[in-house]
Amino acid sequence: DAAPFTSVKGADLTPGEWTEYTETGIVPTEWPPDSGVPVTEAFLIFSFRDQNSDAAGGEQIYVDDWSFNIDGIALDPLPGPIVITDVGFNDAERSITTTWTSAPGEWFAVSTSTDLQSWTDLESGLASSADSETTSFTDAELSNDAVRYYRISRADAPPFLDDGFESGMGDWNVSLFDGGTATATTWEFGEPSNGPANAHAGSKVAGTDVDANYAPGTTINMRSPVINTAGATRVGLSFWYYLNALDGEGGQVRLLDESGEVIAALFDPFIGGEGGNTVDWTQASVRLPDLDQPFIIEFQFLSVGGDDDTGAGWFIDDVRIGK
Repeated sequence: DAAPFTSVKGADLTPGEWTEYTETGIVPTEWPPDSGVPVTEAFLIFSFRDQNSDAAGGEQIYVDDWSFNIDGIALDPLPGPIVITDVGFNDAERSITTTWTSAPGEWFAVSTSTDLQSWTDLESGLASSADSETTSFTDAELSNDAVRYYRISRADAPPFLDDGFESGMGDWNVSLFDGGTATATTWEFGEPSNGPANAHAGSKVAGTDVDANYAPGTTINMRSPVINTAGATRVGLSFWYYLNALDGEGGQVRLLDESGEVIAALFDPFIGGEGGNTVDWTQASVRLPDLDQPFIIEFQFLSVGGDDDTGAGWFIDDVRIGK
């Protein structure tokens, strides 16, 4: 869908001879433009069109020995080194405060050691100061060690959502489709005894009835708590699922705004039947568009009804939104 490279005209070629053609261009970082949807793959299309007014036809064109080279990839600049700017010891409180250079949006981990061999984590997700060029950490639980070392390192930002349903439903919401009819099946949270042999991790999952097959005509939603990733880029959604449903029945995942209006469908529908059902837990992942507004992730399950012999349903585990 992107703009084509410069066209090659017949007048530029010598009939009966090979002609080398070289073209350069820039693969867009997102498509459609300004959509926030990243470009993750690109391919070339060769097309031939006869634009002459004569009716003779018969022209042919051959393509050989072509290559597609990427000369450069735009990457975020590497951050500069972490520079310790101050180490302060408070004898009265028996604490040490370490200060280092940082930039807004960075995250850090802090660990300590007495021998530079064995390290103990003190902090794994410390956000940088938003209004300063330095960040500090205070270790207020000092022992009487003769020597103590500290290690400061950059860390990944904590996820915006990381839920394996070990605490049950939590802040998730379940409901019927608009205009749907209630059946015996609802989204449930707990240990599965029908479908997967166990949870992907831990012991609990979310599922379309964790201990029985789904009822015909089931149309149910499961919505995440409101997520706000404003200002963050390259945020992804991942989850693990197990699907056992009839052909033509299954689920889909949608991105909603805070009011429930659909922003986008995030995957092709997860449809059961041969080739769609899974034999074990399977991971699905996708990059989310960069959004400056809160949003909700919705899991929908749809059965068209009419067949009492359905399937175990759709089970979800370890939903994560983050870098």
